[in-house]
Amino acid sequence: MHLSLALDLPEVVSQPDVLRGADEEVEANPGEQTAGRHPEDLARTRPPDRRLQLEILDVHAAHQIDRSREGGPPGRAADGQVHVGHRPEALGELPLDAGAAEMDLGGADREGRFRSPQVAEPDLTGPRHRAAARQEIQTFDFQSSALELGLPEPDIVALLLTGRTLGSLGPETGGLAEETITSYLSGLTGELTGRVKGKAGFDVLNIDPLQVNAQGDPTTRITVGKQVTPDLFVAYSSDLGSTQGSVYQLDYALDRDLHFTSLRDTDGSIGGDFKFILRGKPPVLPGVAAAAPAPILGPIKVEGELRFKEKAVRRRLRVKEGRPRDRSVLNDGIDRVLKFYHDRGYLMADVDDHESRAPDGKVDLTFHVRAGPRVRIEIAGTRGAAGIVQEITPFWEKGLFLEDIVDQARAHIETLYRDRGFLKAEVTSEVLQDDAERVQVRFTVRRGPRTQADEVRLAGVQQIPEKAVRKVLRTTADGPFTRGLVRQAVLEEDAAAVLALYLSRGFPVASVPTPEVTLDESGRRAVVTFRVREGPKVTFGRPRFEGNRVFAAGVLARAAKIPAGGPYRVDELDAAVVRLRRRYDDAGHPDARITCRAIEVGPDAPAFALDPVFDIVEGSHQKVGEIHIAGNVITRDEVIRKALTVEPGAPLSRGDLQASQTRLYGRGIFRSVSIEPEPPEDDAGPGSAAPSAGAAGSPPDGASQDAPPPEGIVERDLRVSVRELPPVTQVFGIGYDSEEKLRGQYEISNRNIFGGGRYVGLQARASDLQQRGTLSYREKGILGGSYDILASAFGENEVRPSFDVRTVGSSIQVSRRFTRATRTLYRYSLKDVNLSDTSATFEGPTLRLSSIAASAVHDTRDAPFDPSRGHSLSGEVQFFGSALGSQADFVKMYAQIYRFKTIFPKTVWAQALRAGAAVPFGASKDGASLTCTESTVPVADSGVPPSERFFAGGDTTVRGFERDRLGDRCNGDPLGGEGLFILNEELRFPIYNIIGGVLFYDTGNIYRTLHDYSLADLRHVAGAGLRLATPIGPFRLEYGAILDRKAGEPPGEFFFSIGQAF
Repeated sequence: MHLSLALDLPEVVSQPDVLRGADEEVEANPGEQTAGRHPEDLARTRPPDRRLQLEILDVHAAHQIDRSREGGPPGRAADGQVHVGHRPEALGELPLDAGAAEMDLGGADREGRFRSPQVAEPDLTGPRHRAAARQEIQTFDFQSSALELGLPEPDIVALLLTGRTLGSLGPETGGLAEETITSYLSGLTGELTGRVKGKAGFDVLNIDPLQVNAQGDPTTRITVGKQVTPDLFVAYSSDLGSTQGSVYQLDYALDRDLHFTSLRDTDGSIGGDFKFILRGKPPVLPGVAAAAPAPILGPIKVEGELRFKEKAVRRRLRVKEGRPRDRSVLNDGIDRVLKFYHDRGYLMADVDDHESRAPDGKVDLTFHVRAGPRVRIEIAGTRGAAGIVQEITPFWEKGLFLEDIVDQARAHIETLYRDRGFLKAEVTSEVLQDDAERVQVRFTVRRGPRTQADEVRLAGVQQIPEKAVRKVLRTTADGPFTRGLVRQAVLEEDAAAVLALYLSRGFPVASVPTPEVTLDESGRRAVVTFRVREGPKVTFGRPRFEGNRVFAAGVLARAAKIPAGGPYRVDELDAAVVRLRRRYDDAGHPDARITCRAIEVGPDAPAFALDPVFDIVEGSHQKVGEIHIAGNVITRDEVIRKALTVEPGAPLSRGDLQASQTRLYGRGIFRSVSIEPEPPEDDAGPGSAAPSAGAAGSPPDGASQDAPPPEGIVERDLRVSVRELPPVTQVFGIGYDSEEKLRGQYEISNRNIFGGGRYVGLQARASDLQQRGTLSYREKGILGGSYDILASAFGENEVRPSFDVRTVGSSIQVSRRFTRATRTLYRYSLKDVNLSDTSATFEGPTLRLSSIAASAVHDTRDAPFDPSRGHSLSGEVQFFGSALGSQADFVKMYAQIYRFKTIFPKTVWAQALRAGAAVPFGASKDGASLTCTESTVPVADSGVPPSERFFAGGDTTVRGFERDRLGDRCNGDPLGGEGLFILNEELRFPIYNIIGGVLFYDTGNIYRTLHDYSLADLRHVAGAGLRLATPIGPFRLEYGAILDRKAGEPPGEFFFSIGQAF
């Protein structure tokens, strides 16, 4: 994954190593252009204002706000570090406007040798110069401490995740993005699923526990989305614990506030809507000037070597005179133009823009287009040329010099074939034409035979059983059940896996170089040898601490939790450092600095026990002074104070500040939240120690040191600064659906009514089949801050297959999250249900339903839509009774268990068990009677109202039957029932690339009454299907065959859907 991060920097302190570059003036003196200048000359001509662009591989963002100062001088070293690899080689400072971030650009390879990251041409872009750059980094961990970019934290996170701020993502995308960022910062999102790619938008997870479903009941909704193109956004959502299908939505931005949305709803219907979004303005503090409006665009010019008609280029830009200038719109237009040229073979095309202020205040815009030569790439000597060309075209799009581009592409093609098992593959390149109009390059591939392993040997493996080492290897010898292919990439992965095994077993200096491959003369057979240099086995001894005065060594040892006698592991030490920092932080030492000394041992040393040494700089003991709140216009001060987990006089803890910030973000009413300690009057710096009685060094182990001494406490005031979101939003829509036909909708919401952090929203939609209105109220942090509340009132008319139903109701839900995986919900609901046009004659139809319910969810899945491990448990109990005003008496229970386990690489065994029972009592116990055309004799029916019965059948339950068609029917329509039982067994496995397969077995039934409930009366379905992996979940085509087919039933059903069945 590549993420482009651009930061405006006033100065770059470290001198970059310039290998080769091209510097071009773009404003003045267009005739003076130089290329291939001497590195020192190019480095000396850096302009004072520049942009640093980094292309980062494998991004892992860990958000931790720890800003101890406000507005420090430029060049001051920060606590934020960018770590690359596991061990530092070189540290440098990257000064920003109000702080600095330490850049650790070193790392260790598998053999333990230090190496530097690959650095190609640096990016030194200023107002008068252009230069291209790439900085390749393997791992990116971002922990911000004193980093101040002048942006709110949601914008910083959005910038890290997408390359764009929230404000530049557009209305529909920005709405979900804003919710996602808020959820991420507030801890509602357990993880960031999938891979995040710059300019690709969000592959992230949004979990909203306060939503109302189509039946008017509160629900928890999970949504994931992806920005496919600058104008096309794809979202996929599902209600947690629901047996209904998921919603798949495509949103196309016709304009900033006008969108076309196409969706597949839970009932399988497909429709589209035009939506106009009207947003309120963000609140502005009195006496503070509002942000200046964006300047208006004046004349727009397109210059340069276009090679196409100017009209065709302008059509892709979509930038018009007279509109406000929007940087994201300009960037998206440039992206479309570049794609236009790349698709037509101009792979080295480049586009930039230049703005100039006109006397009338407008901005004149000029786009400079350099189409470059048309590139023709030929692949000779092999099949699949189109796929290879697609693989190597990015080298032309990003490169500067043709000879380097060709050499990188040639090496990449060789790697592709060697990764497929053609170890003797050779690729030659030839530049057939190179001029201003055309570049033609031919690559000739001699792939040779595929190599298979006769034997896989392990050399040097002595202290770990050979069987355990072979278990982590993917490379195997040729045999009856294995092909034994020798792939270059797999060999490297195997070497890394063996090294990881040794490191986890306590061999810190073990090394595993790239394995040796000995080929025979034909190149078809090989012997693969993994050579392991184990080094000594090191175990943990007793931890030692230096510099500690506040806590005794015994207290710190218990906090560190180093497993004495266990294998020496770096991750254990890292975890211990985190625990020790938390111990000091909880005690009021937020600036404590703790490091563990690096191990120094030779590869030939004997096994020994190592006492890890932790160096501690405790810093001053601090407590919270006064709390000052700023920036809130609508929100009342007491609402903000209520969300804080800190109070005056308490120990100052970064963890508490982060928890307070998390809770404020969780209110959903703030664009940004900053909680920072004010600098004390006599600031000795973050590393200073507090005055304390007693000599330096560790106190005796027996001393009572669980609480810090009171001497030398520094009191620091807190400043809570917020920026509020616009409170009011309106949406107007009109559309068409395959089931509902013509439909319309209107929504209006206020997320901060009366400044209390409360949400009130009204949604209305109408069609021939359904008319619905919903008024909802949400408030977070009630009853001491631990509970959230959701209330709704709704009215609905709906035409369903077996009956028409008119429903009016209301509900109130209180929920509480105990852990990231566990949440409980309590609900009261009241519904008036009126049935008409029923296919069966019901006696005593129920008009009013009133219930109380309790439910719990425990979810440990690694991904909500396509999990590979973990489980999900949920259950709910509803009580309907006359004591609550209900005209039907019954208890409805439902439980489901999902379990996922990876049994082979990329092969998942998925299981689901769902069971439900509705137990009527009192007046409803005897049930009703109905008459069907299939029988003239009335038969006993359930005493549970049809609207509350269980239904099953379809692509998410038992896949041999149509939706809701499992169980008894009357006049051809499903009756539903009081009992439900469904068991699913599914094997998901890879086939090729993004194509996967599935084998499944579904069994279950719907029982009209509980007297009919019997596991001997299950229906059985077996089937298979294909899955096409996409960023938002798999597209799936499946066929389920009924194994116990009855007369009049079809043999099975085909299903095409999106997302996993469960």
